[in-house]
Formats: sequence, C-alpha cells, structure tokens
Amino acid sequence: MPLIASQRHGLIQKILCNIDPPNIPENLYFGVSTTPINNDGSGVTEPSNATGYTRVLLPNNLNTWNTATNGIVTNKIRIEFPELTADAGVAVWYFLATAATGNAMWMDQFSSPRTLA
Repeated sequence: MPLIASQRHGLIQKILCNIDPPNIPENLYFGVSTTPINNDGSGVTEPSNATGYTRVLLPNNLNTWNTATNGIVTNKIRIEFPELTADAGVAVWYFLATAATGNAMWMDQFSSPRTLA
C-alpha cells in the first residue's frame, strides 16, 4: 500500500535527517473507497454511514501488525467491517488513515472490485 507523496517526503526527512521525529499514531483506520484515491490521499469516496459502513479502528501495535519482512508489513488480525444494513456500492480502493474521517495516508487499489452488500 503506497504512502502518499507528502508523507513519504516527511518520513524520509524525519528518519534520515533526524528532523522532527515522527509522531506515531496510536490507532489507524481502515476504509474503502468507491472511487480512485488521488496520490495526495484526497478523493476518498466512502459508502454512506446510512448503510452501516464505518472505518475500522485498528490499534497500531504488534498485536495488529506482523514485523516487517523485506519492507512489507502484513496484518496479524482479520479486519472486519460491521454488518451492512443496505447496499453500499462497489469498493475499488482500500486505505489506512490516521483519523475516523478525512484523507487516506496509505492506499491501494483492490485487484478486483468488491461489492459491498
């Protein structure tokens, strides 16, 4: 899942140049978008809350994530959304964010669209 450009730049500066060490979020939020997400993390179109959709809160720790191997981090736990109460459309992208609302921080396209029903 790619990191948005401004986040990549900031992270490189913080780690390699020791400028303003990063604030690591205690929680992350997993969501889906029914439209493509822009490189800057904008353009997220989430299903309506009226369908029962909500981002999934993920504690940002080793109980949730495996240790990185070859630059790849995978989730240890199953990520499950609450049961939908209505048709929520078709998700084409998924993402992680640092808040329950707002732009994506990391995002990628599903290998095939996912019907949300």
